[in-house]
Amino acid sequence: MIKMSLERLFLEPGIERIIDVLWEYQDMDVTLSDISEEADVPYAKLVNIFSILEELNILKTIEPGEFYKINKEDEMVKGLLSFLDALNIRFCEIEAVKQREKKEISRSSYHR
Repeated sequence: MIKMSLERLFLEPGIERIIDVLWEYQDMDVTLSDISEEADVPYAKLVNIFSILEELNILKTIEPGEFYKINKEDEMVKGLLSFLDALNIRFCEIEAVKQREKKEISRSSYHR
């Protein structure tokens, strides 16, 4: 059975956290150590995952062995970044609704 795209991408544990870090720091050059620490992924595992990200053209090497960043020039990565931006906005909207509902419940309980 052939694995679907997301399943294949996220087959390697930790890759989602690494992509999150690359998205969060998309305008900065980061080191492997920075990414390892921020993503909470062991350095040795990170090196293995980077080969997958490079093969998919998600990762851009700024200075070999030194600095990396997400490859914002790649069309697929542009779509991924757009998806992550929209996803985070949606999470913020959901959280805002929950906070508003919590305040309304608190106010209605207070006025009883």
